[in-house]
Order: sequence, then C-alpha cells, then structure tokens
Amino acid sequence: MVYSHIGDYDRALREYNLAEDLYRKIGYKSGLLAVLNNKATIHSRLNNYEEALYAYNKTANEAEKISDKNIQAVALNNVGSILQQIEEYDEALEYFKRAYDIAAVHDLKDVMTSTKRNLAFTYALGFKDTEKAIPFIESALKDFEEAGLSYKAILTQTEAIEIYMTSGQYEKAFELSSNLIASIEKYQYKPLLIEAFVNHAYLSKISGNKTSFHTYLRKSQELAFSEPRLETHVNSFREGIADVLIY
Repeated sequence: MVYSHIGDYDRALREYNLAEDLYRKIGYKSGLLAVLNNKATIHSRLNNYEEALYAYNKTANEAEKISDKNIQAVALNNVGSILQQIEEYDEALEYFKRAYDIAAVHDLKDVMTSTKRNLAFTYALGFKDTEKAIPFIESALKDFEEAGLSYKAILTQTEAIEIYMTSGQYEKAFELSSNLIASIEKYQYKPLLIEAFVNHAYLSKISGNKTSFHTYLRKSQELAFSEPRLETHVNSFREGIADVLIY
C-alpha cells in the first residue's frame, strides 16, 4: 500500500479497513491475512501496541482457520515481539513457544530461526537466564550463517556477544567479537562497525589487553568522524566510549 510507504499511516489504515471489509464479504482469505498483518505492522510502527497486538492476534486466528501455519507462526512471533518491547516477558515467552512449536512441527525453518533469536533475547533480557538463552542464540546464529543471511547473522552475533558478556563468558564474547568485526568489514556496514569497534575495545579492556584496547578505541574514533553521512552515529560513539572509559 503506497500510503504506508510514504508515511501516511492514517490514510493507509483507512484503506486497509475498507479492504478488510471487502475481503471478508467476498471470502478472499489470503488477501484478508495480508491486510490484517499490514494493519498490525502500521500500529506497531506508531507504537500503538494495544492495536498492534489485537491485529496480530486476529491475523493468527484467521490463519489458523485456513491452516496457514506459516502466517500463524509469524503472527504469534510478532505478538511476542511486541510483548517483549513492553516488558511483558512471561506472555511474550508463551507466544514465542507457540510459534516455535508450530514452526518445528511444520518445518518452517525461517520462522524457527527468528523464534530462536527471540527466545534467546527473552530469556536473557526478561528472565536473566543466560543458560537457557545461549543454546537458542547459538542455534539461530548457525542457521543464519548456513543460509547466507549475512546481515541477520551480524545482528545475531551482536546479540550473542551481549548474552556472553552478561553470563561472564568474556573469552567467548571476545572471540565472537573478532569474527563479528571481520564480517562487518567484509560487507562494509560502517555504522555497525563503529559499534563493533567500541565493544571490542571494551572487551579488550576487560581482558587486560591494552594494545587491543587502544587500537580499537582509535579505530572507532577514526571511522565515526571519517564521513559526513556517519555524523548521526557520533553521539552513539561518544556514549559508547564513555562507557568503556568509565569501566
């Protein structure tokens, strides 16, 4: 829907409501699922979490009626993600488990991988249970790497490093951080590289490696100020450096 792409969400929602009424009348079930999902996504972008939860649940229910297990699992995953954002971790966990079970039974690999990542972050962030989180994040990372999904693998590596650090596994975090930097440099995701350099400096300081600490501190600074288009990331860089120096 063009209105959604140009940011006119109110107009987009009005059009989607009309489409929903029409598709219900004519029994166009796959079109109805798409409309419900798109409405939920718009509400999520607007931080209208109550409306987004309602719309994603409707999507899941309608998908279940026509046995579209992929959309059902995706919608349940999306409900869990919103509940995670508003720190309703117990409920989020239940939705992620439901999505994972459906994906596992019907061999929905993409949904399974995304859900593993969500489960890992929920256990780590919501329940401070890194022991349960680590197997899920490691499995998700392996899936993304085997599928050649480089950007998702990089994001998952970043989350895995955070989980390792939380659990006190600094050697694993340091090793994965080195791999992460190599991956980001390969694909030239410069904003992510700034963050990776800062995090590696932090891990170097923890491990007592002064040479590595100063090297990656310098690299992060040089990159952050190297191009005008990276100026928006300078404040994040400064905040990260402050955290490293305070530690």
